[in-house]
Amino acid sequence: MAVIASLALFSFGIAQEDAAADADIIEYAQQMPLADHSLLLAITRAGERWVAVGERGHALWSEDGEQWTQAEVVPSRATLTTVAYQEGQLWAAGHDSTIVTSVDGGETWTRQYHDPEGEPVLNLLFLDKQHGFALGAYSQLLVTRDGGATWDFQDMNETLVGTLFDPEAEPEDSDDYAAQFADLGCFEFMECHLNAMVNLGGGRLLILAERGFGFRSTDNGETWEAYRLPYEGSMFGAVTLPDQCVLAFGLRGNAFRSCDFAASWQAIDTGTESSLLGAVVDRGKVMLAGSTGAVVSGQIGADRLAARQHASGVDFSGIAASGPDRYLLVGEDGIHQFGEADNGGSEHD
Repeated sequence: MAVIASLALFSFGIAQEDAAADADIIEYAQQMPLADHSLLLAITRAGERWVAVGERGHALWSEDGEQWTQAEVVPSRATLTTVAYQEGQLWAAGHDSTIVTSVDGGETWTRQYHDPEGEPVLNLLFLDKQHGFALGAYSQLLVTRDGGATWDFQDMNETLVGTLFDPEAEPEDSDDYAAQFADLGCFEFMECHLNAMVNLGGGRLLILAERGFGFRSTDNGETWEAYRLPYEGSMFGAVTLPDQCVLAFGLRGNAFRSCDFAASWQAIDTGTESSLLGAVVDRGKVMLAGSTGAVVSGQIGADRLAARQHASGVDFSGIAASGPDRYLLVGEDGIHQFGEADNGGSEHD
């Protein structure tokens, strides 16, 4: 399955994996000899290791970015879409509202949360080892304050305290891009898919969501304000930049930078129309990866980025730095390598 098709599965609610009939029944991920060539959807640096997760509950770890070992125990066969690391602990999450955790660098995992009737989790963010968020389809937002021992549902309808645009505004020719959106779509019923969250520090959080909507908080997620980007398509991810800036990226190669906490956004030329699904900031450079083998790079703060094509041509959904100008990509067919000097990368490690 192509990663972009998987993203559509997660982000647009087309379908979900079949849920177990009983939430208390645990099905463990099977050991597969080619797990590192299976569909993987997220990767992160975890101390001295890299950890990647994906379909069928697959979780893999590597200490050199080349030799990968499948986790011995993962209490889920649901597709895992996201992985996060904080202070020596890992969390991964995905379909069936599954959240699992590891304290041994990804070798073994335990289940913290599971709801076969729940929506897919699309992103995890931990402010510290105790306080974290799991967000996903149809405005699902789960919050933990005890490291994941318990997860509580947060109703965005109850915590939304304002908007940075006028929901009653009629379309008009105006420099005020927020006033040009009349169709509230998923926002009207608070059902927008929440695709990514970033932490700007000082209690400030940003959520990037479906159809150009987003939310910001100044109190670590206790309350939220809604905002709109100057584009009606979904943003699938974001990374923080120096000087309190954020780079959001998503559908059809669109990317926007904000340095004023989402009050305004500047379009960034990515040089591609491939959807961008993953990014990493490393050594003064931002690297993005997406569908059809797209790899986009540029200096932090640049208004124009350079797009290239990975040799494999597959869909990517995640990227991590593995060394000076060296990167690990995950997506179709597992784990791939990319080097700036190679200008194309290799199909597999």
